[in-house]
Amino acid sequence: MKDRGQGRRGLAQNPGKARRIVALATLLGLSGAALAAAEACRPAAEAAPAGCPDGTIAVGGACVCGPGLLPLAAGCITQTFAESACGPSSALAALPEGGAACREILCNPGEAFDSLQGRCVTPAELRQLPEVAWLGLRTSERFTCPEAGPLETANGKIGCRPREVCRFGRSWDGARCVIPALCQAGQLPDDGGCAPVVRRRTVDLAAWVRLALDEPSLCSLAPPATEASFRVVVDAPGNDVSQVSLSVSGTELAIPAIRPVLEARLEGLRSLGGSATTSRAERTVTCPPRNLASAAVEPIDGGEGK
Repeated sequence: MKDRGQGRRGLAQNPGKARRIVALATLLGLSGAALAAAEACRPAAEAAPAGCPDGTIAVGGACVCGPGLLPLAAGCITQTFAESACGPSSALAALPEGGAACREILCNPGEAFDSLQGRCVTPAELRQLPEVAWLGLRTSERFTCPEAGPLETANGKIGCRPREVCRFGRSWDGARCVIPALCQAGQLPDDGGCAPVVRRRTVDLAAWVRLALDEPSLCSLAPPATEASFRVVVDAPGNDVSQVSLSVSGTELAIPAIRPVLEARLEGLRSLGGSATTSRAERTVTCPPRNLASAAVEPIDGGEGK
């Protein structure tokens, strides 16, 4: 019989495998003894390299979040903030290979994603929309988007989202929506790589605002066919990062979906601790209207179309 201690020592010598086990346990929602067992397989934390943010540990020479925390906006957040980090009905979740990403909401054929409610709207519900009712869509038919992105609906409108407009924290790579570069704590994705925003316990607040409050991810939360613009101001009283707060103003229709996401990212900033290079930084985000393309109608299960 294989010695259990030997098995654990083997995992401790393979940090990548141990991290995958812990991340997978978190992703699957395991708790109690199961998650404790997975945590026991995590290799012993190394001393954090110079320049690593407060509250992080080092595994394999990289700064990572400790057990029970998820990486966001260069820092680490609790599960409570992870639930609101990605917009309505999505959440930040650990990835098996390390890091974290927003869970995608994938609707069934004929269903439309409602960006305001964060849920899939059934064909029966879609037929009740005034825009759809006058078309006389039959129960044997459904909408489809053969030449564009997913079917979406918002404010009574229905259509196909442009392929290059990504949701759930993804970014367009020229061919599809992908998860951005996974950066270690203290860094943020920038032009395909990772840029440090923390040096010697000092946070470059202007750089953090520019990179963490990026237009593509925030504009993806705005309703389609809506031109939105909002101003975000981040204050650090006395340049104390642990005391940062934000205010947001602008297009009222977009703010309810965007504010919780901003607050979650701010918590990631707050977790970095230390001092900020300035006591205030701001950014104005402008989102052009993303008009939905016309959806096609197709028969269901071989039924007769229009």
